Amino acid sequence: MSEPRILALAALCWFGAVAAVPLWAPAVVAALLLAVLARREVLGIVAVGLLASTLGARAEANHVPLQRAQYDGTITLLTDPEPANFGWRAEARLRDGERVRLSAAGSSGAALSRAGAGERWAVSGRLAPAGNEPWLVARHIVGFLNVEVAAFEAGPPLWQQPSELLRGSVAAGGDRLPRNLQPLYLGLVIGDDRFQSDAQQARFRTAGLTHLLAVSGQNVAFALAVVGPGLARLRTGPRLAATVLVLLVFAMATRLEPSVVRATMTAGISAAAVASGNRTSGTRALGLAVTVLLLIDPLLTRSVGFQLSVGASLGILLIGPSLRSRLPGPLWLVSPLAITVSAQVGVGPILLTVFGPVSSITLVANLLAGWAAGAVMTLGLSVGVVAGFLPAPIAWVAQLPVRVLVWWIDAVAAWAARVPAPMVDGRVALLLAAAAVFAWRIRAGKRSLRLAAFLPLGLVLALAIPAAPQGTVELTGGGRWWPGSAQTPSVLVVEAGADRRLIEALLELRAGAIDIVILEGGGRSVSRLVANLRDVAGLGEIVAPPLHRVVGARRLLTPMVIVLADGSQLVVSPTAERLEVSIRDESQADGPTTG
Repeated sequence: MSEPRILALAALCWFGAVAAVPLWAPAVVAALLLAVLARREVLGIVAVGLLASTLGARAEANHVPLQRAQYDGTITLLTDPEPANFGWRAEARLRDGERVRLSAAGSSGAALSRAGAGERWAVSGRLAPAGNEPWLVARHIVGFLNVEVAAFEAGPPLWQQPSELLRGSVAAGGDRLPRNLQPLYLGLVIGDDRFQSDAQQARFRTAGLTHLLAVSGQNVAFALAVVGPGLARLRTGPRLAATVLVLLVFAMATRLEPSVVRATMTAGISAAAVASGNRTSGTRALGLAVTVLLLIDPLLTRSVGFQLSVGASLGILLIGPSLRSRLPGPLWLVSPLAITVSAQVGVGPILLTVFGPVSSITLVANLLAGWAAGAVMTLGLSVGVVAGFLPAPIAWVAQLPVRVLVWWIDAVAAWAARVPAPMVDGRVALLLAAAAVFAWRIRAGKRSLRLAAFLPLGLVLALAIPAAPQGTVELTGGGRWWPGSAQTPSVLVVEAGADRRLIEALLELRAGAIDIVILEGGGRSVSRLVANLRDVAGLGEIVAPPLHRVVGARRLLTPMVIVLADGSQLVVSPTAERLEVSIRDESQADGPTTG
């Protein structure tokens, strides 16, 4: 089957899984048999699309939320528990096979915090129905389980031990790095970013580098590259078996995320084609992998991670080679630039649809950090696997290159998250596409005309730089911000119920240094939030209620009035556990004034 027809097969299969129209099963089977007997590829493509639609409808019908009830029985952990606002959370399978998202606090949370995927636990708690949000449907989660009592029963099964050994070895190697770099290291190598701070997560999201911490095709490629010399010594049959084994172990070690499942399937199809003596292109392997996976699990189309993985791969395979041949410059610069740009083109529509406008600095950040991420993946799966078992001085030397590379990636994310840059929305994306098509059609000898095609786009990007906000800025996550001036301070009010979204909201505004931070509440959750805010912005004076628990904050015992840039005044009145904030005219001021 030709590449266009393979892509058509995958596209029709995707459309059928999304449409999820229940069809008469005998008719679908008859269409498949007719396509095989008649040897008509077009008829077979249509029949597979109809099959995907039927399977999608069946999968949706089987996704039935659980009823509220008491649950006393065993669970099998499907993911590693990760910290939550209150306690720990994970995904698990109940004894009857239903998949739930559990949460645990107190003694049960402390017990589960040391657990790992594959372990079996006896629990007691309350079940509640899950919603129909796309991410819940994609992960087949039909309920929430609030665990009250938890007791360990058994470890992972024997067949899962190789992947747990790999994961444990990588984690042991990460222990040789500074504590603040360990979550980034584990995220880059095996996709385990559970212990990344809220500030780090916000920086990577704002910089457009979150995908580096999600296992994808790049990780799978580096995993095969590490074992490649050994596999090359084997005969064809054993080499194929060993390749499949390596892919399975790595996929399970990374917890079978949709992106790595896609990459693993693609690599497996390519390996099988090579073993059979028939080389296959990356496009054909990708199309077949998507088709097979959607027939197995049609709900993967609801997974944003799966969508981004397929989109990036398509962009690299379809656009990357031509872009590499047309870009001027040395190969060491052109090759990563072509891959980065083509991947961004592939994921651009998904990012704009799901997350809204993205910063134009993302492309630069990926160029600066992408090569380092690849090096960390390779070293982590080779040197990092044995570093945890070496004496401390030798391990420190062995992991020194990784330490520098991970520090560099973190520094790039911090820089990109703070640099004011134009935001790319749907309008700018369309202009960029038009300019690219125009430049693409120009003959190779007329590079000046190609550059001229992007001049109007440069003007649009310059106009797309966000203007400095004026007056009160309401922030997602529970906060208000007033920009300062040469004579007045910038002020941030953190509401008592503020959450981690406030960190990303400040980064998106490129707020920079904040002169005065007012905390309406002073509990432990606010204290953790302030610690993360310090990591992404320069915080000046921090004032909190008299009975606060925030490290480094000043207790406000008397009312305070702050003059804002627009001439109005912010009045802060303390009570024992709260600060009341209001705005009034300057003529009504009657207290100490700051600013």
